[in-house]
Amino acid sequence: MRAVPYVISAFLLLTVVSSSGWAMGSNNPADMISVTGVIRVKGNAPFTRVLLIPQGEDPDRVTKDKVYLVTGDLATELMQRDQNRTVTLLGTLCTSPSPEYQKCITPTGIQRSTR
Repeated sequence: MRAVPYVISAFLLLTVVSSSGWAMGSNNPADMISVTGVIRVKGNAPFTRVLLIPQGEDPDRVTKDKVYLVTGDLATELMQRDQNRTVTLLGTLCTSPSPEYQKCITPTGIQRSTR
């Protein structure tokens, strides 16, 4: 009988912890950013990296601390369709999976330039 309060407490704690984890990954419009730049692809398969060089930076001379590493489902589409093109990515900032790049974006939308 004394175990019941401990089981209920453990269940409530798990519920609170798991729901707060889901909230951190939300696509709340207030958490979204928009970044415009040129898509570049670096490396060879299977270690290919999709990068966004911010607008106003020289793609051939930009430093890695200004470049965004693009992650997520749309990275493959960008790699296949938009290399060396200017795009605007709408998405959320993320923790970079690579120590090589400080900035990271997981796009949820792509706006392609008409020029």
